[in-house]
Amino acid sequence: MFRFLLKRRDRAEWVRLSDQINGFMVKAVIALLLLIAVFQVAMQNDTVRGMLTSADRWEGTRLN
Repeated sequence: MFRFLLKRRDRAEWVRLSDQINGFMVKAVIALLLLIAVFQVAMQNDTVRGMLTSADRWEGTRLN
């Protein structure tokens, strides 16, 4: 259907572009997983948890 777009030189350019995008996406996923791990460790600390969330302050108290 779109064979006219996939000439030999164009295909090489598309493969190179997709490899670059793939490399970026892998790095982004690894960075996000590391951030999740860091935040999970940080939430174990009472001081940090108090700065990041207000749920502990409201736990056990009525809101209305």
